[in-house]
Amino acid sequence: MNLINILKNIPAKPFAKYGSIISFGDIIETCKLYGQDNHGLIEAYLKNLENENYLKVIYSDDFGYEDLIVGVKITS
Repeated sequence: MNLINILKNIPAKPFAKYGSIISFGDIIETCKLYGQDNHGLIEAYLKNLENENYLKVIYSDDFGYEDLIVGVKITS
């Protein structure tokens, strides 16, 4: 599963707090279609892609949920 190619085919949606992002829920649902439904593994893949500067992981800014991934913005 090539996650960056999958992400490029998921449309971004506007969020009042975060701007236009690909939601984490949409990422999980799309990955299920490719046989991957382990959200922890998908989170790890997203963080690796962020470390390689392919995307920016967007976290919740709500108090107590700062570690919750809301979505991503593709940077390259």
